[in-house]
Amino acid sequence: MSHEALRTFCQQFILDSRDAVLEKWDRIIRQNAKAPRSIELGDELKSLGVPREILEKIIYRVVDSCLFSFLNFIEQNEIDIIWDAENIRELSDGLAGELYSTQGWINRFSKFPSDEG
Repeated sequence: MSHEALRTFCQQFILDSRDAVLEKWDRIIRQNAKAPRSIELGDELKSLGVPREILEKIIYRVVDSCLFSFLNFIEQNEIDIIWDAENIRELSDGLAGELYSTQGWINRFSKFPSDEG
């Protein structure tokens, strides 16, 4: 079994799921979005008067908890994820737990910091 397959999967998973979503929300919060609905949402968020750092923390935690729940679902239901002809679920000691810690997927591959440990 190849740990390289696990590494490339987790890197791509973080970039295509976590970072892509957080980039979109970052544009909305900073009011740099282009889509009319996103601009409207950014205006509504600004009108709440909540500091940007608090909004970011909430959004990061929501995204991370969704990713954790999804990976836990995959694991609990023994759903195979085949990547480069390898079963990712079997290569990992626990997919959901791979997200966190100093050597977790988020800290290793995401450009957005995690406040989870």
